[in-house]
This record gives sequence, structure tokens and C-alpha cells, in this order.
Amino acid sequence: MLIAVDRNHNLINAEFAHKKNLYFCPSCQNKVILKKGSKKMAHFAHDQNNCCHSFSEGETNEHLLGKQQIHDFLINGGLKNIKLESYLPTIRQRPDILCSKIAFEFQCSPISSQRLKQRISGYHQLGMTSFWILGSPYLNRHLSLKQMIQFIKYSKNFGFYIMYWSTTRCGLEIHYQITEQSGKFNFRKIILYNYKQFKLFWNSNHIKSPHCHPSDILKQIKQIQIKLMHHDLKTIQFQMICYQNGHSMVTCPFICHYPLAEMPILGHQILKWHILIILNLDSGIPLKELYQKTFEKLDAKNDWIMIKNVEIMYKSIFIHFIKLLICFHYIKIKHYRLFQLKEFKWYLDYFDKTSQIKNHFN
Repeated sequence: MLIAVDRNHNLINAEFAHKKNLYFCPSCQNKVILKKGSKKMAHFAHDQNNCCHSFSEGETNEHLLGKQQIHDFLINGGLKNIKLESYLPTIRQRPDILCSKIAFEFQCSPISSQRLKQRISGYHQLGMTSFWILGSPYLNRHLSLKQMIQFIKYSKNFGFYIMYWSTTRCGLEIHYQITEQSGKFNFRKIILYNYKQFKLFWNSNHIKSPHCHPSDILKQIKQIQIKLMHHDLKTIQFQMICYQNGHSMVTCPFICHYPLAEMPILGHQILKWHILIILNLDSGIPLKELYQKTFEKLDAKNDWIMIKNVEIMYKSIFIHFIKLLICFHYIKIKHYRLFQLKEFKWYLDYFDKTSQIKNHFN
């Protein structure tokens, strides 16, 4: 912890504290020890015999340094009422940095989804928003889907994003416009060194249409073929649905592969959804019925912790593909019902599909 109170109940930053004085925890009121050394930045620590519910001992130097740097990042940007480690007794939580109704958390260590939800819920009880900024243990390795579900957020200006803080660069690194393509997460990146840069970025639109090369589609088709050959369970299960309709997943119409880069909230299931939509295009089917009929067959997750209204995003993915089919004159909409205008081209097999795509783009 960086902040303690002295005998006169003044908040003192460990950087400016003196070992000859007594200091106390603002939460539990127990005595804390000032630690100043060469390996860690100055900080306070509880006695081993004292247990404090609002602090976990053993903070890394990165966490201590990072929250001080983020605090200075906001202060130097001209923001007011910035507080380090301000205790909120109603919810018994202490955000790393508090700025009016916004809590900033610098997360370096692993945290369970349950605990994360509890922390966010606590802030919501007070009408507060929370921003979670990740440290190097997350930045220096590829996030798994489980971690992506925990921390990814969405902005209309730059899509899905995750924020990191680099203590070595003393800057905010944002991975934004995160998309999933052939099982891999792709993103754009920017590093911001002051609040002015951050404000400019936050209020500007940075969405760009992701580039899609024919080789990427061929790669996706090859991955499906390999999964079928290796009897991947989920791929085989979906293949059975295709078989029941007289087709194979790998020979699906070319348009099913667009857009190749999609929202990470569905990942590789985008292609499956597109195929399901085509397979269920009965003449005159209501738009709402087609959505429900196909969506329920997906393994869609609804536990994206920091994304509100995930259902709206799922619907936007559906509508985007419907508009694509309309644009290429496959279907038309009349009174919210869909009518097919021409047949979709299914390929004979894997080799027929790949060779035709190669010939078309050569």
C-alpha cells in the first residue's frame, strides 16, 4: 500500500513518510510498517499478525510503481479529485486510483471471474464505473479466451479493446479493434504517454475495415479440413448438421467466409452461424425466427464480464450477414420476411473449392 494515515489523521504517501513516525491503515486502523529499500519503491505493509480485508499483502514492485504512475498520468492531465487507494467503506473496497465516480484498477496478479464480478458489482452499487488496466504478466503473453472474457471491453470508436500499463515505458498501451480470425486474435496497438493523448484517442474514431486476403480464406478452409480429418469433436458435430442437409462444412459457399475477421465474442463460430443461416433460409421465414433458430445451435457465451448488452452485438453480427446476402442479391426482405432469390453455390469437395478460389484470384 502507498497511502497510510499519521497520528493526526492526515493521508501520507509512503514516498514522503519518515520511519520515525507512526502510521496506520486507513481501513482497519491497525499500525502499518514503512518500508523503504533499493528493491521496492517505498510502501506500507501490515504486521504479519494483522489481517486487513481491503488489502492483500505482498504487492509486487510493478503494482506499487504502476498505480503511482497511473495516478500521476491522470494528475498531470489536469484531472481533479484523484486519490490513491481511497477506501470505500460501504462496499469495503479500495480501488487503486479513484477519480470522482471512476475507479481505476491496475491488475497484475490472476483474479477469478467470481471475484472480478464482485468487485465490479461493488462499484456499480455506488453508481461508479471501473477501468481495469492490466500489468506485464498479462501483456507479456497471449491472453486466453478465458482471460479475454474477463477483461475485454467495447467502444464504438475503436471496437473491442484491452488496456495495459507498462511501468518500464510509463505509458498506457491499448490493444484495440480486437478481432478473431481462424482461431487467432488480431489487434491494433497504440501507446499513450500522457492524458492529452489518451483523451484525443478516446474521442476519435479508429475503426478500419480489416484486410482480408484470399490466402486467409484458404487457410481457414484448410483448418476445417484438418479438424475433420483429426475428428475434432465440435467440428464433427457441426459436420453432422451439414450432412443432414446434404452438404459438408468444408464445401460451404464462398460468401460464408466473409467477413473473415469478426467480433471475438463468437470467434470461430461466425462461419458456423453463416452456414446455419443459409441452411435454414426457408422461403418467407421471419427474420426473428431465423435468428432464434440458428443462434440457439451455437455455443455462445454470455459471461463477458465487462461488456453490456452482448445480445445486441450478437444481433448486429446476424444483421451484418443478412445485409451482405441482400447486397449480393441472394435474398430480399419483405415485411420482415426473407425470400431467397438465387441458389447458393456449394463446392464438390475440399480440392474443388480451393482450386476454384485460387483460379479466381490469380
